Amino acid sequence: MAALILIVITDGDLREGIRELLELEGYAILDTDMAVLGVQLAQEYLPNLVLCDVSLEGQADGFWLFNELYANQRTASIPCVLLTTYPLPNNEGMNSLTKPFTADELLVTVDACLQ
Repeated sequence: MAALILIVITDGDLREGIRELLELEGYAILDTDMAVLGVQLAQEYLPNLVLCDVSLEGQADGFWLFNELYANQRTASIPCVLLTTYPLPNNEGMNSLTKPFTADELLVTVDACLQ
């Protein structure tokens, strides 16, 4: 069974590009452009991985989404990769990928998080 990845990115072109790449690699994908809906989808479907942009439109951002997932017993163990403009330290399971990144960098990060 294919790993399920939730993508939470406001930029529609970036979200669609990542979706297409990961689907070609055999992953099942859920996606949204809103952090609040991302949390709801994660709680309902329990994806194997969440890819989330730090900068999201609206009141909630990627850090908020990460904290919401981490605070909920059902979703706390789901790995989350924050897509950032600046590098973040890896702490408390907070993985990051700095933009711009290549398809290969994304795939290596996804594979490492799913191990």
